[in-house]
Amino acid sequence: MTRNASIFTNIQKLKSVKVTFGDDGRGDIIGIGKIGKDPLKTIDTAYLVDGLKYNLLSISQLYHKGNYV
Repeated sequence: MTRNASIFTNIQKLKSVKVTFGDDGRGDIIGIGKIGKDPLKTIDTAYLVDGLKYNLLSISQLYHKGNYV
């Protein structure tokens, strides 16, 4: 999840979908897309979230791509 639309290589806008964080904070998922240009260093399903304070990286997505070294 990220709040920075400029890092997406492609993005599909979504109607606002709510997400709740561990601290009970809320945000709106406003898009979904791909981050990264190198096929081994991409996250294919990243969410663009309005109201997110920090970028949240899925370590498991990178691990499954072979980026665990």
